Amino acid sequence: DTIRGPFGAMPVARPQFTYGELQFNSANRLKVLETLVALETAFTGAYLGAIPLIQNKAVLSAAASIAMNEEAHLAILRDAVLSLGGRVEGPQTPVGRAFAVSITPQQATQAVQGFIRK
Repeated sequence: DTIRGPFGAMPVARPQFTYGELQFNSANRLKVLETLVALETAFTGAYLGAIPLIQNKAVLSAAASIAMNEEAHLAILRDAVLSLGGRVEGPQTPVGRAFAVSITPQQATQAVQGFIRK
């Protein structure tokens, strides 16, 4: 709605994600959660990296809201990994860092490229 409203534009198509041979089942739930942690880390970083580039206030507001949502997902997933005895990057807590880290569009693309179906 944010893209259509102020700009009268059509958002890019939603990407189709693929997880290769990774099976989503209870036998490998730790591996699934670790994969999701990696993706949410990239999503959070991508939104934070984009925020300084956004000039339209409606888009800026939406991007900030989404970034906060992605960080909440990340904390929940980190907690799940830790509860299964896994390890996460940085401090071994659900919220591993005081401030999320932004990444460039190129870094974001590289981080998720293997998960997007062409």
